[in-house]
Amino acid sequence: MAVDANVLVFERLKEELRAGKKLRLAMEESFRRAWPSIRDGHVTTLISSVVLLWFGSGFVQGFAVVLGIAVLVSLLTAYSITRTIMRVVFSLFKKDEANWMFLGYMPRRIEVPVNK
Repeated sequence: MAVDANVLVFERLKEELRAGKKLRLAMEESFRRAWPSIRDGHVTTLISSVVLLWFGSGFVQGFAVVLGIAVLVSLLTAYSITRTIMRVVFSLFKKDEANWMFLGYMPRRIEVPVNK
């Protein structure tokens, strides 16, 4: 689940950068747009763990408890800690533009007028 959340965020980031947005704005927008998918996936897994806890026995209940805790921790880290790390890393860049490190980066073409 944590890998899926980060993949969703970074894919959204690539889309926003391809659309020509500045790096910090694209990062905030990617988290905002990925949040519904991340939330829905984690809530669905939490519901599954509650059902396993309710109807299971023994090892299945133990698995359900561990799954529920892991999903909650994953949700916390995927949204808040990853976002904080990205904010810190992006603040280190001098420019507010993406560079070669980001797959969504498209260098701007400079049109040079041709004199005839």
